[in-house]
Amino acid sequence: MKLWLIAGTLAALASGAQAAAPTTPAPVPDLHAMTPAQLIKREVYTQFDEDLGKVEKIVVDEQSRRPYVVVKVGGFLGLGVLHIAVPTSDIRLREEILVISSEVKGKKVGSEYPYQEEYFAEIPTHRPVAELSREPRPEPPGAEPHSAIITRVEH
Repeated sequence: MKLWLIAGTLAALASGAQAAAPTTPAPVPDLHAMTPAQLIKREVYTQFDEDLGKVEKIVVDEQSRRPYVVVKVGGFLGLGVLHIAVPTSDIRLREEILVISSEVKGKKVGSEYPYQEEYFAEIPTHRPVAELSREPRPEPPGAEPHSAIITRVEH
């Protein structure tokens, strides 16, 4: 009888050890391989764990074609809201949140990453961020830096 109990215990331990074998963690997706739809509404933090806000949209600089993450910072009932534009090269994905990798802290974030809507174009939400900087636009003759690109055909 004791022999059966010992054999049963050893069998249970062996099967439990197999079930508890370490698994490899799922790879963390690359920020640039993600689409804007996958990034919008994610939390954004500084590297000092300060909660900045949430991603509102992904845009590209009209001139350089660099992608940026627009973050809605602060505010209450629509008052005191600040929008910042952080280059995707300054952001790292940590689990489900985005972390700004620069040394910026607190209220300085607005001056470090100013957002002026007229210099940016919103991008489609179904294309990966990495594809955005591959589409350079020709500059119209005499265009000012960061000017809006408007093409008119007059007859």
